[in-house]
Amino acid sequence: MPAVFFQMSNEQNALLKKLMAQDGYTSKAEFFRFLLKLHEYRRMDKKEVEQELERLTGSIGKILKELDKRGMIDTRPLREQMQDLEKEELENSNAPNSLH
Repeated sequence: MPAVFFQMSNEQNALLKKLMAQDGYTSKAEFFRFLLKLHEYRRMDKKEVEQELERLTGSIGKILKELDKRGMIDTRPLREQMQDLEKEELENSNAPNSLH
């Protein structure tokens, strides 16, 4: 993968950091890859975007089916899974050697 180097003003860098933090990006590379893809989608007509979304949704569906076959998907309702996570977090926060 080719490396890309360029300079930004301090104001642009501050805005970039703010946007990355707001949207959860972990690296500038991740942010710019997403931005490039977004620009590509904005240039497509609606039918092309819908076809691409169908293709990607189909790919995700195939992956999920394979994971389900392997028993790697928790099929319990999301609320139940979240309760388990909250309970585990509470137990960890009450542990004597807790990092919290």
